[in-house]
Amino acid sequence: MEIKNNDYEEVKYGPITITRDGRYVHFKSDFTADEFKKYREFLKVNRKTLKKKINLSINRLLKLIEKFDPLFFLIPISIKNIFGSPELYKETTHEGKECYVEYVQSLILSQFYKKKINKPSDHKIRYFEKIIEDLFQNILWFYTFENVEEKYDKVESELRLLSIIKYIFVRGESIIEHHLEMIKDIFSDHDTFLKTNFGMDTSQILEAINEVELQLNGNMEDEIKPLLLYMELKDRQLKHGTTDQNKIEEMIQLQEKAKENPFEITPNNKVPIEFLKLLSCSFGDNEQFLKFEKSPAWPTNDSIIFEKPIIKNNDTYYCFLPTVLFRNIDNILEVLIKNKDNSYFQNIYTKKRSKYLERKSLEYLKNIIPNADIFDELFYWVEKNGTKTRTSTDGLLIYDDNIFIIEAKAGTMATSAKRGSPEKIKVQIKKLIDEAYVQALRTRDYILNTTKPKFEYENGLEAITIFDKEKYKNIFLINVTLQNLSYISTKLNSLREIGLIEGMDWPWSVYINDLRIISELIESPSIFLCFLKERIKANDHPQFYANDELDFLMYFFKEGLYFDNKNKSKVKIIPSGYTQEIDRYYDYKAGRVTDGKKPCLEINEDFKKLIIEIENTGKPGFTGVTTTLLLFDKETKDKVIKSIKVIRENSLKDGKDHNFTMTFNNERFGFTVLNIADSGDMSEKEIDDHINSSIRSNKFKKWILIFLYALNKKVDFKVYYSNP
Repeated sequence: MEIKNNDYEEVKYGPITITRDGRYVHFKSDFTADEFKKYREFLKVNRKTLKKKINLSINRLLKLIEKFDPLFFLIPISIKNIFGSPELYKETTHEGKECYVEYVQSLILSQFYKKKINKPSDHKIRYFEKIIEDLFQNILWFYTFENVEEKYDKVESELRLLSIIKYIFVRGESIIEHHLEMIKDIFSDHDTFLKTNFGMDTSQILEAINEVELQLNGNMEDEIKPLLLYMELKDRQLKHGTTDQNKIEEMIQLQEKAKENPFEITPNNKVPIEFLKLLSCSFGDNEQFLKFEKSPAWPTNDSIIFEKPIIKNNDTYYCFLPTVLFRNIDNILEVLIKNKDNSYFQNIYTKKRSKYLERKSLEYLKNIIPNADIFDELFYWVEKNGTKTRTSTDGLLIYDDNIFIIEAKAGTMATSAKRGSPEKIKVQIKKLIDEAYVQALRTRDYILNTTKPKFEYENGLEAITIFDKEKYKNIFLINVTLQNLSYISTKLNSLREIGLIEGMDWPWSVYINDLRIISELIESPSIFLCFLKERIKANDHPQFYANDELDFLMYFFKEGLYFDNKNKSKVKIIPSGYTQEIDRYYDYKAGRVTDGKKPCLEINEDFKKLIIEIENTGKPGFTGVTTTLLLFDKETKDKVIKSIKVIRENSLKDGKDHNFTMTFNNERFGFTVLNIADSGDMSEKEIDDHINSSIRSNKFKKWILIFLYALNKKVDFKVYYSNP
């Protein structure tokens, strides 16, 4: 049964009911305890059936690969799942699955190539593709139902499932241009090593990858041109009963020009044969993919294709996975460096990689908050049990009454963790998130517990001493990672359940290229602070179920990150498709699509202008005012702007001061905007007395007063607090 209207949907699947009321999703089960137990037993049996189906599908694929030329299975699968139009791309409707191509390439490279075998027919190709689709669907259900085996606790099962799904299905973690820039920044420091050992520096490697893409696009055009010409000739024949011999000859020439395999790469000076050899493998080289005893030829197995994505066959090179070559080039280069000289990798490469991450983290935060004071690579002394120890923090950022403590972690997730090993996941989380959190907490505690916290540079010179620490209202703990841990960092509340992130406060853990996007889309420091405060609070609301940091950002832009505590345990908010606008915007900037509006916080432009004017005062405590105003709901924001227009018009008419006031009883807070005419009707003392009297009579904690000066168009503010 299904019920649907604009604001409400209800779907029943047997005893399971899923409803959506506005932006809230509810799940309800009518199972009795006995029925639920029986259902879990059914799922256990069903998992065994699924495993048999998966293995049967793999055997069928292997038989087809043995019987027919496997490259001709790869061609249509790659065309369908790798190539597409950015103009038509939408996250929610995109059907291409890179994992299909990766799996088929892994599978065929586990076999040795047989000469003089037939090409598969179109029927066999469709059959092959259907087996792939069924296999991946069964894989998904197999791991989704794994929790019924009760091998792991609830949190471990969730993290394991998310890791496996991401490892198998999810592709692409950065905007193309951002990824390329990151690769260039990280590896350019090692150009001498790369040139000496592999004959190419970073720019040449990236140029080679670009040349591969250009050749593939050119090959695809050569495939399409004769087809388009054929359709034109056919249309002419149908409409006019005539043919064009010149066009026919042109079509024949185009067909002869087109390569039999459009994924063939021709070596040249931009993509030298040495480069192709370095990143290629041959049939049979991936034999271990098939021989892994626990799960032979399953998509979760290690595969050579992620280090060597190019296929070499009879001195001809093919690239069916340009996306892997592009997206995975950092891992490919890291493996090459490590295998060539592990000492260089450990002692030079990884240290410079860490410095890159620290530098970029602060750079992007500086983009968001241009007027902040930033200090990097700081040291301080802590005393414990009478012993002084020198410790460090990657960076401090100070802005108004806010302190940001930055800890950057440049490590990467082990493959075993990506494939869902709960123990390895815990180890990696501890290394990349929890250690940074502990370090940030240590720095925060040093600030809070030291009369005049002093930070110095490595050489001992003073960087900053915080003399008036009482004025700082907020200390934020920020962990920036080089590895995209979105499916983990968006669920810090789960980590606390398994003994990680044990402090009382939440950190903000963010992937470096997500931080870059946030730095480019956030329009003011106050908007960022508002986002950050609400984003951190979201950790207390596990019903907000996002797997991507940018889902939080776009949800904040569109809806506001506000949660209803009374629904905390009942409601899931699952954002879907929110990041499409980000993809579209950056594709537009790169010239890949014809339009793309820059995403931003959707608020009244006059209200946004008011926020910026308050920021520009630079008056101590201004961010407390701006973030309070930004947290008003849309209706209240619109009312503020309308009321400001009214009091300004009234002041113009009669030359007197005019004001309006709002009170928020639940928050015990008052808000007044006073438009001051040329001379001003009230003295500062009269204003203070009036506000303080209002605080007492309403039993409020705080009152914000905004001054609008008609004479010079300036904005000012004052914050009043109740007496203790």
